[in-house]
Amino acid sequence: MKQFIRRLSWKVELAIVLTLAFGWTLPSTLRALLAPATITHRAAPPISDVGVWAVVLQELILLSLLLPFLRTRGWTLARLGIRPSWKGCLQGFLLAVTSYALYFLLAELVMSVWPAVASALGHTNLVRGGFSWSTVLVASTVNPFYEEVFVCGYLISVLTEQ
Repeated sequence: MKQFIRRLSWKVELAIVLTLAFGWTLPSTLRALLAPATITHRAAPPISDVGVWAVVLQELILLSLLLPFLRTRGWTLARLGIRPSWKGCLQGFLLAVTSYALYFLLAELVMSVWPAVASALGHTNLVRGGFSWSTVLVASTVNPFYEEVFVCGYLISVLTEQ
């Protein structure tokens, strides 16, 4: 089986990784794009503590499947670009703060120029209250790691190498 996996082309590898890592989000994303009222006109907001735990569990399961697959294909943590450092953490923190600041400035600008957007956002409630600290901590650790491994680490590396 390992020899079969090693002989796969990089394109097949890419399709397997992206389909498993992100394909499960496609149906709900398409539903939200094609019928946004199904998200905004619910009795209760769709994002809950239990829902976040479900996503974390799904990401951990997929990590446990995909990392051995990638290891068999010759991927290492270094090849994925996973080299944590204090300098990188500081740069990431500054990038996050700058990104959020620009996002909020842009949102304020759009809402001041287009009041209908402000009204729509005011009536859209996607997140239920009452998240536990454990949910926030675990989701804030697992989800970014998962996304960085497969988007920045894998996808960018595989496309750069080709």
